[in-house]
Amino acid sequence: MKKTFLCFSLSFALLASALSPSFSADVFAKAKLAKTKITLTVGQKKKITIKGKKKKAKYTFKASNKKVSVNKKGVVTAKKAGKTKITVKEKLKKKTKKIGVVTIIIKSKVSNKKSIASAQPAATNSGNTSEKPTTAPTASATPTLPPTPTGSPKPTATPRPKENPDYSDLPSGFMNKNEANSGTLEEFYYDSTEVSEGETVKRHARVALPKGYTESKKYPVIYMQHGIFGNEYSLTGDNTQYVAWNAMANDDMKDAIVVFANVCANKEGKGTGFSLEHYKAYDNFINDLTKCLIPAINKKYSTLTGRENTAVCGFSMGGRVSLQIGFERPDLFGYIGAFCPAPGLLPYTMNGVTEPGFYTDSTFTLPSEYLNDTYVQITKGFKDDVVKQHPLLYHQALQKTNTPHVYYETMGGDPSGSGSGNHEKAVYQHGFYNFMKNIFKPNVTVPAGALRKDGVKGTTEEFEYESTAVAKGKTVTRKALVGLPDGYNPKKKYPVVYGLHGYGWGIYNLAQDGATDVVWNGYANDVMEEVIMVFPNICANESGQGAGYNQETYDAYDNCVNDIVNCLMPAINKHYSVKTGRLNTAVWGFSMGGREALNAGFKHPDKFGYIGAFCPAPGVLPYSAEKGIFTEDTFTLPDAYKENTLVMIVKGKNDTTVGNNPILYHKALEKNNVPHIYYETMGGDAVNRGGGGHQNVVYLHGLYNLTGFPMQINLYTGQKYHHVKKQSPCLKSKRLFFSLLNNQQV
Repeated sequence: MKKTFLCFSLSFALLASALSPSFSADVFAKAKLAKTKITLTVGQKKKITIKGKKKKAKYTFKASNKKVSVNKKGVVTAKKAGKTKITVKEKLKKKTKKIGVVTIIIKSKVSNKKSIASAQPAATNSGNTSEKPTTAPTASATPTLPPTPTGSPKPTATPRPKENPDYSDLPSGFMNKNEANSGTLEEFYYDSTEVSEGETVKRHARVALPKGYTESKKYPVIYMQHGIFGNEYSLTGDNTQYVAWNAMANDDMKDAIVVFANVCANKEGKGTGFSLEHYKAYDNFINDLTKCLIPAINKKYSTLTGRENTAVCGFSMGGRVSLQIGFERPDLFGYIGAFCPAPGLLPYTMNGVTEPGFYTDSTFTLPSEYLNDTYVQITKGFKDDVVKQHPLLYHQALQKTNTPHVYYETMGGDPSGSGSGNHEKAVYQHGFYNFMKNIFKPNVTVPAGALRKDGVKGTTEEFEYESTAVAKGKTVTRKALVGLPDGYNPKKKYPVVYGLHGYGWGIYNLAQDGATDVVWNGYANDVMEEVIMVFPNICANESGQGAGYNQETYDAYDNCVNDIVNCLMPAINKHYSVKTGRLNTAVWGFSMGGREALNAGFKHPDKFGYIGAFCPAPGVLPYSAEKGIFTEDTFTLPDAYKENTLVMIVKGKNDTTVGNNPILYHKALEKNNVPHIYYETMGGDAVNRGGGGHQNVVYLHGLYNLTGFPMQINLYTGQKYHHVKKQSPCLKSKRLFFSLLNNQQV
């Protein structure tokens, strides 16, 4: 039996939506069209986006007339002015069904004799990087500043914001090189299939690794985009990597990888001037980034994956692109930063050329499941005469759609040189610095002190064990993450708590999200006995990975019960000094892990005396896609275990991912007279409760209550146990659990 010690001290919990990395809204949803109406100008192209696409399915696109052409990938090319409809169908396992219809409105092409100086800046550097240069390319000529745009909405007057400590000047010297703080800047080449139809093109990026980068540690990633006419050398030529490294050294942010890509996603990697064709190359970067660059970065470097570990941001045209990418793919990016963003997200007209925009001021928003789980920041130079009012218009549109975000205006710079407030590096680096300070951390505080850095810390280590449950006729080596209390003593025996992750996650995610901190800080409060935490991979097939949203994958997750009970638990009990028996063993989980915690606990009540299901996914009971693990009548415990098992189900009040499934489980248990605790929460604490979505602050709230923190905070909206009809047995079970963790006799 091998064991590899990581022994790292976990930092603040990451901001988790948990949607994308854990359990996608599309897991159990049907494929659907992202937009049912698209407006194009003759000659313009636009890809039809399908949400919830199934990997093994094929999708077809058929136009009602020849005013447009549409290829196999759903890319529509407008040919003649008028109107057409495109029918989208899905073919899976010889069955074909209609997904929906997209109405395409084609407008006549507008003359473009004048240059479209569309409020884009001159980037600091340009150049073709098909070959690795020895020095940064020279700066291109600065274009003439554009005239005031016409036809754009007029923003309301906004006074300069008051000084805000959360959006402060860069500390002195942060814009300059500091060898003591500096990491490594690497050249990175990758293959792209998205910049030239039918061929693979070698593309180039620059990767800023933090000081002390090591493969033994995993890092979140920031994708930083340059302005128009720039390339991957533009922002690093401005010393932006030093701003990041200095911030990391100053503990303003956690160590992260910063990727500077070429945002002009055409074959040449550069534009031809202010033109719609040029802008389309930037708009295409979303495909290059998500399909080619991100997978290549994750393969090459030691990265933390998932939206809660991934940020996208940019300056000027890069700010426009970052908003486009972040709002179209919130499943991939939990943090979106736009510094002096260029026009194009909303409709505008300039120099006789019109862009229809990606959104209107009434549609510029995020899907409801991401609203409270995404950090969005827009920064505007106070005197920006290049992009002018467009950052403000974006801010006002987000206000109109009630999309949470941060907006501020600045003169830019640091105390030694405040900057002019124009379209300049002092402004965008000011925005970048404040963006970094607010990402890769929770958007709310989980109960006071639960995640504090000065609490008692334990260690985590990888644990290998042999499993005969994941592949028929084979023995497979699998891994789990084990959290040991500070000062773990083999001569002392400890209760064991099994934590089960969400859909698509792995053994590290719950710990990285703060689950270990919640428990370890409990020791500091003297409210619970020290425990051993075990975080297994609950996708229990030979590969340890799912193959899409299908029955085969769901069966692999359900099989984790056999792997845990028959293989992992005996190995843990043999290797570590544990207290055995159901009254010394708990199982809990988030999302898909919540489903499997109920699966394990209700199938093996002889093994687990404590069951916690936080935002549990569908599948415990029958639903449209699955027959269910139990029926409403069989979802119960044997009489011998009803009164001495703690069952807790927690739902986020605004959880649109798992929907009403936690409520259905609660009602089924009520029907079967199974004592349990059910409550709904916004997450967080009484001061800053969180968004109530499918996110870490909700499940950590549940873990907080399951593992025995004191009840001095009003956690249940005025009631100690919310929506529990049979309170006495629940309270008895709760006391039982507290007694166990406080090392008292039952």
